[in-house]
Amino acid sequence: VISWQKVPLSAPQKGQVLVEFMLSPINPSDINSIQGVYPIKPHFDEKAGYAIGGNEGLARVVAVPDEEAAESPLKVGDWVLPRQSGMGTWRSHGVFDASSLMALRHSPRPPPEFAATLRVNLCTAYRMLRDFVTLAPNEPVLQNAANSGVGQAVVQLARHWGHRSINIVRDEGFEAKAAMLKSLGADVVLRESELREASLAEKLAPATTTPGSDKVLQPRLALNAVGGPATRDMLRLLGTGATVVTYGAMSRKPLELSAGSQIFSDLTAKGFWMTRWSRDAPPGAQQEMIDDLISLNIAGHLKPVEAATHVTASQLDQAGPGGGDLVKTILDAGSKHILDFEVADD
Repeated sequence: VISWQKVPLSAPQKGQVLVEFMLSPINPSDINSIQGVYPIKPHFDEKAGYAIGGNEGLARVVAVPDEEAAESPLKVGDWVLPRQSGMGTWRSHGVFDASSLMALRHSPRPPPEFAATLRVNLCTAYRMLRDFVTLAPNEPVLQNAANSGVGQAVVQLARHWGHRSINIVRDEGFEAKAAMLKSLGADVVLRESELREASLAEKLAPATTTPGSDKVLQPRLALNAVGGPATRDMLRLLGTGATVVTYGAMSRKPLELSAGSQIFSDLTAKGFWMTRWSRDAPPGAQQEMIDDLISLNIAGHLKPVEAATHVTASQLDQAGPGGGDLVKTILDAGSKHILDFEVADD
């Protein structure tokens, strides 16, 4: 049972800070956590009798214990992000260990919605493009679920880093999806149903050929968030020695790899989970990535992903006990919502 409730809030103790959340996104993985089908689950406070959902969000420090104000790594007014998943960001205020939060001290500051959505989609795209295959200039990356938050980030980062992108989306609403991805810099956008067409090579040409050259660049990196037959068809586009990285399973069907693709094409399959990377990353690596992404946004190279509907704390208060039917609406996995706690971003 999920509901919007008012609960007591303790004062920060030694090593802690009090923060007020500004924006907290609702991602599919958050819903999976509540359903119990995701490795990270909300922490259940047995004494209080509840758990708080949410894995990412933007907060601002509003109080530091007086005796620690001079030595604390965080200062009142700092914008902060959670360093790890499972900290419970669907709340207006919270008390956290200062070491569990990452300060954003950029000038100018990025837009609040961009900062709030950094840790999941944008960071996943960044790491998958950086960590698995070293792509040459103009070399294409192949992905499905391209209209997702991760997919939109992949298109923009690939374009900025000098790579091309081949993007696959479901047939429904194709024209709008294709237009949106093209506006972000996509080279090719395909329907899933086009993957078996005889004219496919011609449609891929903007991403796989170079004027004046006969060489065809087959993708060496594929990013998979779907699974099932659609992904199997996508992998036929890969070249020899390619790598497919799976980071989601929207179809809830397994990844299908033919024996031939592994034997004759030397296809490698790997998985990626941003939570694990954040947990195991060397000191400073997470901050360096966040700083890079924010710099790209400030410079105009990286836009916030997925237009989201803001649901305010006032709307939840007015929706009736526990947030009423509005809670059910914002948990609809078919659309993107952000909890907006109506905090000024100054």
